[in-house]
Amino acid sequence: MTGSQAGGARLILYVGKGGVGKTTMAAITAVRAAELGWRTLVVSTDIAHSLGDVLGCELSDEPRGVAPDLDAQEINVLEEARRHWGKIQSQMAEVLRKEGLPAVQAEELAVIPGMQEIAALVRIYQQARTSSYDVVIVDAAPTGETLRLLTMPDSLEWYASRLSSLKARLNRFAGPLLRNLLPNMDLVDVVSELSDRVRGLRKLLSDADTSSYRIVLTADGTVLKEAQRAETYLNLFGYPIDAVFVNSLLPEIEPAPEYFQQLQKRQQSLLSDIEVAFAGLPLFRAPLSAAEPVGLAALSSLAARCLENRTRVRCCTVVPRSRSFPTKKATWCGYRCPTWRSRGSL
Repeated sequence: MTGSQAGGARLILYVGKGGVGKTTMAAITAVRAAELGWRTLVVSTDIAHSLGDVLGCELSDEPRGVAPDLDAQEINVLEEARRHWGKIQSQMAEVLRKEGLPAVQAEELAVIPGMQEIAALVRIYQQARTSSYDVVIVDAAPTGETLRLLTMPDSLEWYASRLSSLKARLNRFAGPLLRNLLPNMDLVDVVSELSDRVRGLRKLLSDADTSSYRIVLTADGTVLKEAQRAETYLNLFGYPIDAVFVNSLLPEIEPAPEYFQQLQKRQQSLLSDIEVAFAGLPLFRAPLSAAEPVGLAALSSLAARCLENRTRVRCCTVVPRSRSFPTKKATWCGYRCPTWRSRGSL
């Protein structure tokens, strides 16, 4: 059964602090999915793209085939925002110019905060809902930018509802003459239309049967704290987390030099902290490679090591999504589609 036949693609988003290896973890998952026979798209939303570097090929704003059943794409978020939301920006600039602002200032002030993030999300939403892909894997921007991206649907909906209320009050109480003196309120309709489209996006991103988030970190105290904050924010906004990836783990060496023993001891202590912090979530461990994992062959090899023995952790595993908030009714995350079990898990 294809993604389109099932009603849309499985959506997996990798989040984490910059430099922890989100791109590599997203890439090995994509390679693994394609090897299992799933029609897969791996896409980067980071402005500073590195997905093409990891895959060892040039990528563009359109999906490109890089292996059997595997396409890759680096979304140009700036161009995406201009292409789809330029109308909103131009109308806002027009309103500001009518209010007496110089043209340059009007253009700058008309840039809606977060519009680039919204554009990237909507592009992914369209691909997940209308394409023939079975799974769409997202290599997201660093944690802070990603969290702003994920909260934008709620922020935009709040903004649009306030503008709609304002327009309704003006239409009710202001006479024709007064309305002619007010700024053009057609902008409200445009923003409301955008909000309606984003509402469907928000529903997709929080649907545990379709979407899930995977936190990537390294065995580092500072990185762990940021990963815990990311988990809290994702839970607060109702985004389901189904796995944690710990990257760049030192190998076991016997006998090991004293300095290396100290590093291993510190790593083991932090791994224990990570297991406690994310208790109940599947924990994937990716070893530090002697050679940089670049190219399909290297990624496939790393995937085999990191994702081995998936019988104990299946992609349909269910985990309490709101486990950090015991007062809330328990909800569950995971992809509960029987067809996924037959080809292996991710």
